[in-house]
Amino acid sequence: MGPAQARAERSPRHGASRVTAGPERGEGLNGKSGDRQEITNKTVAALLEEIADLVEIDGTDARKAGSYRRAARTVSGLREDLWAYVAEDRLEELPGIGPAIAAKIRDFYQRGSTRLLDELRVRIPEGVRALLAVPGLGPRTLGRLYRGGGAPPPAALPAVR
Repeated sequence: MGPAQARAERSPRHGASRVTAGPERGEGLNGKSGDRQEITNKTVAALLEEIADLVEIDGTDARKAGSYRRAARTVSGLREDLWAYVAEDRLEELPGIGPAIAAKIRDFYQRGSTRLLDELRVRIPEGVRALLAVPGLGPRTLGRLYRGGGAPPPAALPAVR
């Protein structure tokens, strides 16, 4: 996959598509500046949920995780396309979306990710993130395990279907 391509995959917890690799800075998802490709409200909500999960696992700020979850609920509950709010610079009119989250949503449309999400994906190992798919093992519990000596490797857990 080239640097200016994006690929969607299923979120282990939420089942919605999410963009997992974005184009280089300043390009749209298909490599053309300003092109939003096919980012749906579900995609943005899943990305916001992923940030919330990773912030909670990281243990940096529980309030921040709650803010991202509220924004994800707002986006997933919208009847109209979120792009209209982005294009008209009206994101902050939506409940739970302030300047910081609005900037991240714009980044999603511009490059398929945000700096925060990229940093969290690097900081929290993929194996730990994969454990979010285990029923009953949410981000808070996983964060406690991870920060308190490490989470067990996925091979040590029952198979997830």
